[in-house]
This record gives sequence, C-alpha cells and structure tokens, in this order.
Amino acid sequence: MENENQNLKTEEMEAGFYSKKFKRLALEQLNGRWTVPVLVSLIFFVFEILLLGIMMPWSTYATLLTNPNALESGLLNPTDVLGPGYFVGLIASCILTPVIVMAQLSIFALLFKSKEQLKFSDFVSGFSYWTKALGNYFWKFLWLFLWGLAFGLIGAIVGLLVFYAVYSSAGADSVLAASMIPLFIYIFMLPAMIVKTYQYSLSDYIIVDNDEIGVIQALNISKKITSGYKWKLFCLDFSFIGWQLLCCFFPIGTLWLEPYSYAAKTNAFHYILDTYNKQAADEKTASEGQKPKAIEDEPVSAEADTTDSNEV
Repeated sequence: MENENQNLKTEEMEAGFYSKKFKRLALEQLNGRWTVPVLVSLIFFVFEILLLGIMMPWSTYATLLTNPNALESGLLNPTDVLGPGYFVGLIASCILTPVIVMAQLSIFALLFKSKEQLKFSDFVSGFSYWTKALGNYFWKFLWLFLWGLAFGLIGAIVGLLVFYAVYSSAGADSVLAASMIPLFIYIFMLPAMIVKTYQYSLSDYIIVDNDEIGVIQALNISKKITSGYKWKLFCLDFSFIGWQLLCCFFPIGTLWLEPYSYAAKTNAFHYILDTYNKQAADEKTASEGQKPKAIEDEPVSAEADTTDSNEV
C-alpha cells in the first residue's frame, strides 16, 4: 500500500511543471542527436563573432577591456566606439538574429515531435519563418518599449515627488536627492519589463508549432498560456546559471548548453500549452454538460486563441 502511494505521488509530481523534468527530457531527446543542434549553435556563435567585428575593431575592444576609462582619458574617440560599423552591425543583428533564432527553434520542435535523426536541412527549412520571425521580434519590441516607457514614466513621477520631498528638507544632499529620479525609474521599469518579457516569451515557440498562426495572435496566445507560469519559466532559465557561469571560463561549452536549454524550454512550452488546452476543453465540456474529448483530439495551438484581438 505504501509503495502504491509513493508511485501515485511520483506520477502526480511528474504531471506538474518541474524544471528537472524538462531538463531530463531534453537530455533524453538529445541523446544520439547532438550533432545538428551543436553545429547550429556553432554557426550562431560565429555569426555573433562576425557581428562584433563589424560593430567595432578588435583593437577597440582590447582597449576598452584593458582601460574602461579609455573614452574619458582620450585614448579612444566616441567615433571609435560608435562609428558607422557599430550601427551597421546593430541593424544586421536586429534583422538576422530573430530569423536565425526561429530557425533554431524549428530544430527543437522536430526534436520534441519525432525520434528521427535531425538533418541540417531541417535548420535551413526553418528560415522559411523569416517574415514571421521579424514581425514577431519587432511586435514584441514595440510592446516591451511601450510598457517600459509607461512604467518608466510612473517611476519618474514618483522619483520627482521624492526628489522634492527630500531636497526641500533641511540639510538634504542635492546630489542624493537628484538620484531618486533614475533610481525610481529603474525600480518601476525593471520588474515590469521582466514580467512582460516572460509573458511574451513563448510567441516564437507558438509560431514554430503552428505556422498558420499570425504574429499578433501568437503574442496574444503567449500572454494567455503563460498566466501563472512566468515565475516558473524564470526559474527554468535560472536553473542553467551554473552551466552559464562555467561557460564563461570554457566558452566552447556554450555549443552544448544552448541546445540543452532550448530543448528544455520547448518541453516546458508544450507542457504549458497542453495544460491550457486541457483546462479550456474541460471548462467547455463542463459548460455544455458533454463528455470530455481526449486532449490529443484538440488542435494543439489553434485551441489556445481563436480571436484576432490586438489587445496585449
């Protein structure tokens, strides 16, 4: 009887959102299929190195690394740091990075759905999402910018009120009082940006999972299904902090860490989506008084949102 209860408890735990479970599944899925994901990580790593070389000469990076005050001391001119190459690299990063990332995600969507060996052509096929990748990137950026602006404005108002309250006090330090404004902007804006980032974080996975879903709808779905999971998604990302710190000393490890984290996040996404669909189906059945349909019979992504609402 005790063993049966223990098994039941184990099954209940396995059914929940657990970072260890998603990471273990990721390793099982990648077992014997590391080659293509690692190769793709290498391509992205080389791409980032090339972008850095375009943005600034390597000699400038070396000067800044050895002398952080190089600009103030006159060793470097502002044009050395923010020259034409910097803006060319920045624009190239904004255009190409979202496309490459979504092509990477298409690899892990296949890793989740199939046990067959991955092919490099699967990654190449992922570039067909380039229009949605760019649309999703700039649509998310727009809303994150607006939310950041709104909460930053609130923080500025609060900081300004505190500034006047402190500065008007007898013997108050004016420099300390003035620092209240940027401090409150930071305090109000940072938490809001983190919450919204995780609220919109699954839109890429949604598009890759169902290419019939548009950019606006994907963001709306991400907002719905991440309700109650934003902190858990943050904890999942944070659970890789040890490996990330290790990769700071051994950068080559990033080639394996990136597929590992993407696969775990993909598993978490499908758990969240399936849970949302099941709850929606159960609620619909309860309201109609009908027998529940199997969750496997439901359209996985389309079930999450059937409206074209632009509300974010």
